[in-house]
Amino acid sequence: MEVETSMSGPTRRRHRLLLVIPYLWTVAAVPAVNLVHASPLDVPLLLWWALIGVLVTAGSIAVVWRLDNALDAPAADEPTAVQR
Repeated sequence: MEVETSMSGPTRRRHRLLLVIPYLWTVAAVPAVNLVHASPLDVPLLLWWALIGVLVTAGSIAVVWRLDNALDAPAADEPTAVQR
C-alpha cells in the first residue's frame, strides 16, 4: 500500500522572514536611537521608539498570520493523501 501526498513539494513560507523586522527594529536600531536626544511632545524618544516597535511587531505578526492562512486554505480543500 503506497501513500502519495497531493502537494508536489514543500509549501513556500518565505513570508515568515517578515518576522525578522521586529527583531531588527529592537536590536539593530538600539545604537541609532541611543544617540538621539529628542523629546517629541515632551516624551523621550526611546519611549516612542518602543511604542512604535510594539505596533511594528503586531503588524508583522498579523501579515504573516494572514499569509499563512491564505496558503493553508486551498490545502484544506484537497485530500491530504491518495491511497493506491
